Amino acid sequence: YHHVSPPASAPPSAYCTWYYHALFYNEENLKYDLEAFKQQRAPFDVFLIDESWNVNQWGDYTANAQFPGGLKNMADLIREAGYKPGIWSCPYLIDSASWLSRTHPEWTLRTSQGDHYIFEMNGADHWVLDITYPGVLKYLEEAFRMLSREYGYQYFKFDFMRAVFLDEDFIFYNQQINRLEAYRMGLEAFRRGVGNDAYISVCGGH
Repeated sequence: YHHVSPPASAPPSAYCTWYYHALFYNEENLKYDLEAFKQQRAPFDVFLIDESWNVNQWGDYTANAQFPGGLKNMADLIREAGYKPGIWSCPYLIDSASWLSRTHPEWTLRTSQGDHYIFEMNGADHWVLDITYPGVLKYLEEAFRMLSREYGYQYFKFDFMRAVFLDEDFIFYNQQINRLEAYRMGLEAFRRGVGNDAYISVCGGH
């Protein structure tokens, strides 16, 4: 319908840490799991580290204290075990305690009353990035270029993607762009960042 060529191959199968460990997965768990899979290989393609690496730091693309070795080390360990590294993120959302929110508060969506637009998830309030604000798309593209081309992640789970178009009571910096166009602009930036060979899985999107 959209004149897009079908994928060249079937989608990869993925082991996702969320469904047993949720927010509490950590580097020791990762090493333990990978060692077990080396001993008895399980039939999946991608080892996906879900939200645990980024708790309370949405918007920042650095590992928290649960993974002291850092993001590249995580990917290297997965690749050494014979799997493709995968990682979770929610690229349209940021936490008010994040480095990004402190350095660029102007990048967040505002309501018609000028307040922060709030997206509630997992019992917490989060801010939403204004995709149309100058500098936001470049920041996201570079963050995912780093994750993909420098750190080696090949599978990306993008979560809570509806946040950028869910509500009508917010005002984009560029008011000539509508919600669906902004959503698409973000996806295009993510694809430019991760490259054409990486696999993108959109969760909670359009």
